[in-house]
Amino acid sequence: VGSDNLTEWTATGQVASNASGMANYSISVKDHAGNVATPVTSTTSINLDTESPSLNNVVLTTSNTNSSLAKSGDNLTLTFNASELIETPVVTLAGTNVDVQDTNSGAGTSWQATYTVQDGDKGTVAFSIQYQDQAGNTDDNVTTTDLGNLITLDTSNPVVVASSVTITSTNTTTATEGLKWARKNETVILSFDTNERVESPKLNLNGKEIGALSRSMDTTGTLWEARYTVEDVLGNLMNGGNLSLWLDAKNIDGNHNNTLVDGTSVTSWMDVRNSGRDLSTSSMTGFVSYNASNKSVEFNARGMSSNDFVDAQTVILVHKTKSAVSYLIDLRDANHSGEAYVLDWRNGFDTGAWYQTLITNGNDQPKNSNSRFTLGASVFNDTTQVTLLEGNEKISTRVHLSQRYTNITDSPGTGTVSEVLVFDRLLSALEKTAVQAYLAEKWNLTSIMDSDGDGVIDDDEPSELQWEFASMSDSAGNILDLSSAPTQTSDNSKVEID
Repeated sequence: VGSDNLTEWTATGQVASNASGMANYSISVKDHAGNVATPVTSTTSINLDTESPSLNNVVLTTSNTNSSLAKSGDNLTLTFNASELIETPVVTLAGTNVDVQDTNSGAGTSWQATYTVQDGDKGTVAFSIQYQDQAGNTDDNVTTTDLGNLITLDTSNPVVVASSVTITSTNTTTATEGLKWARKNETVILSFDTNERVESPKLNLNGKEIGALSRSMDTTGTLWEARYTVEDVLGNLMNGGNLSLWLDAKNIDGNHNNTLVDGTSVTSWMDVRNSGRDLSTSSMTGFVSYNASNKSVEFNARGMSSNDFVDAQTVILVHKTKSAVSYLIDLRDANHSGEAYVLDWRNGFDTGAWYQTLITNGNDQPKNSNSRFTLGASVFNDTTQVTLLEGNEKISTRVHLSQRYTNITDSPGTGTVSEVLVFDRLLSALEKTAVQAYLAEKWNLTSIMDSDGDGVIDDDEPSELQWEFASMSDSAGNILDLSSAPTQTSDNSKVEID
């Protein structure tokens, strides 16, 4: 290096392509007189590394239950191992540069990168791993997994093709202006297509959830139909074995009131289906009479009690009860326990603790801070209405109308009762809808009744069978947006049940 006395030197050599191990050296020199110095041999701390690193166990997975798909919010995870310690690699996953974590306590040989799928992502997941070892040796970027598996991004919700929705029935009568009829045991069929493969689509037909099935031997998962067999829900309920007591003011005497005229004193109110069961007038000083104008039993400071015990868990009444210090109904076991009373003053105008549901004209009433139902305006309002009551368990009870239990003469009620139905179990939502609609129609209450509790009074409900999409998802788990699902058929087809 020095140009003056030739005492400073530099030696340079190129690392061979197959060199490895530590960089050793040996220096031998002699002067101009030929004197030879003792050779100097040493080992440096330089490690010769000419071998390119490699990656293995390259695995791409999705948190989706379907190993080949990913939807918005799912995580894509790329893991891989290096043949030697490498510097932090540069990873692109699904078009985004992502952070990479060393998963082997800093050893630099095991790595992981994660990407959370965003709305709008689509296509096949691509990735690239750029890497080098500490010596700077590198290799081609890795862009495929060891298994070669592919993951598809699907962030779009499935769609029901609006132009495909039709409804018909197996009734043989020809449709008139798109209207088909359906009778008991006939089948209503709603058909629809989807824009992609979907799984387990469900619809509500006539208030019942129905799972759709593929139609026309379809294997694409896009052609569907939902079938509903018409059943006589009301008939099955009323003629089944769960109706414990049925009082109908249009048939008080068991002879369609042929023995009664307006104002006739009612001393006995017979069960419609069991002539051996009735309610008898109590010994109070008021009166119970027949009101012919509105076909009801009129109570005035006097009540009635059943002659035997019935099993009860659901009670439905059509009544008009005045606001007063009074009872509407009282149900008690033989020991007069159970707190199954409905009254307008005791315990802060609350129901007894037995009641778990109070529905008036189809509208659910909330419980108060005592976990009971406050009455007053909801029941004792001098307005004809349908009141549905459910208990927390089945009880064996006498039925006391417009009074407290047997031989208790205080607080009799005042008003009218048109019909009473007592069931020994809770009713399904479909059964409650059916029986409330029946009572509303029978007693001319459709202008105030919302039988199915959907916020629309019965008078405003369309006459044809109602349907709506309930749920469906595609293979990636994206769900149908119900707010954009079709609500009417494409060809104005409809079915009415008779």
